[in-house]
Amino acid sequence: MKFAFLTATACILAETAHAQISAAPGHLRGWEKAADSEFGAVSPMSFSMTTNNESFVIASSSSGGRGGGSKSRKSGKAGKNGKKRNQSLIATLALLESPERATADATANAEISGDPPNPPEPCPSITIPEIYEYPKPSGTVSLNYNPDGSFLLSLDAAGLSGGFVAISSGTSCSDIGPGPYYDDNSMSNPWFGMGFSPRIVYEASEEGFSNGAWRVDNGFGSQENDGHAFIMFDGYGEGLVVCGVLGVAGDRMLLAAEMDVYPGYEGGLNVAGSVRVTYRKDGTFKFRYNLEGLEADCEGCGIHIHEGTSCDSHELVKGHYWDDEVVEDLWTTAGGATYDSDAEGNAEGYFNVYNGYSFGKNVGHAVVVHAQSGARVACGVLEGIVHESEMGNL
Repeated sequence: MKFAFLTATACILAETAHAQISAAPGHLRGWEKAADSEFGAVSPMSFSMTTNNESFVIASSSSGGRGGGSKSRKSGKAGKNGKKRNQSLIATLALLESPERATADATANAEISGDPPNPPEPCPSITIPEIYEYPKPSGTVSLNYNPDGSFLLSLDAAGLSGGFVAISSGTSCSDIGPGPYYDDNSMSNPWFGMGFSPRIVYEASEEGFSNGAWRVDNGFGSQENDGHAFIMFDGYGEGLVVCGVLGVAGDRMLLAAEMDVYPGYEGGLNVAGSVRVTYRKDGTFKFRYNLEGLEADCEGCGIHIHEGTSCDSHELVKGHYWDDEVVEDLWTTAGGATYDSDAEGNAEGYFNVYNGYSFGKNVGHAVVVHAQSGARVACGVLEGIVHESEMGNL
C-alpha cells in the first residue's frame, strides 16, 4: 500500500513538474523543453519519503548502462597527473519566487512562448496532502563525491511541502539558465526522464522538514558543479522555487545574523551587532554574540533563536524554536540563553546550547534580543556561512 502511494505520488509530481516549469517565470521557461527533449535510456525514478522525520529511498538515481563510456569520461577528467580530487560542495537554500509572482509571469510568458508540450497521461487517483503554513523554505544541500565520480546528494531543509530537484545550468539564483546541468555527451538526463518525469523527488513531514539522500551522477566533478545553482521545485503545483548556489564546503559551518531594531519597537534603545552560531559534530552549538546599544547593566537578559523566518513584522518572528520531542526549551534563563551588558550598553560573550534542530533547519530563522523587562528590542535572521571562500570574512 505504501509503495502504491509513493508510485502514485511520483506520477503526480511528474505532472506537477510539467505544470510548474511551464507556468514558471521567464527565467524558468525552456526547462520543460530541455527535459522533454531527453529520450535516451531512462533509469528508475528515485525519491525519498520523509514521514515523522524518518527518511527512506525507494531506488537508486544513477543512470545505468553507460558502461565503459562513463569510466573513460571520469578518468579523462583526472588531468595529466591523474590526481585531480573532487571536493565536497554545499549550498544554503532560500525562496526564489512566490506563487503570485510565478503565476503572473506565466501569463505573460504563455502569450510570448505559446503553449508548453502536452502533459503526461493522467495519474492514478490519490489525495494530495494539504499544503501547510510553513515558514519560508531554508536549509542546506550537500554534494559529497564517491571515487567513481558520482556524488551523494543530501538534503537538510525546512519550510517545504514536497517536490523535486536538479542542478541548473545557470550560475546564480537570479538567472538559473535554460535547463538542468549534466554531460549530455556521455549520459542521459539524470534529473528528468521522458515526459518531464522528475527522478530526484523529496517529501516533507507535516512540520515542513525534509531530509533525504540520493546517489547521483551528472557527468561532472566538483570543479564543474561548483558555482552552479541548485534548484528545488517545491509544492504540489504551488509554483514555489527554492535556490542556492553550490560552492566548496568549508571545514566548519556557521550561522550568522546581523542584528537591528525589532519590528514595531518604539523604545529608546537602538541595538546593533552580530550573532554567530558554530555547530559541533554532536549537533550542539556555540552561540556567540557581540552587541551594542543595549540598556546598561542588563543582567541575565534573553537572546534566542525563534521559530519565525523573518524580522519584517512581530507576527512573523513567532516564539522560541526548539524540537520538544528531543529536548526541553533551553532558550531560557535556566538554559543559559542570556547575556549581560556593561554600563555602556555593550555585551560580548557566548553560551553553549542545543535546540534539537540541525544546521540546515536553523538556517533562515530569526534571532531575538530581549531587554531586562522581556521586551523584544532587536531581531536578525540567521544566514548560512558554509563556503570555504566565505570563512576569511569572519
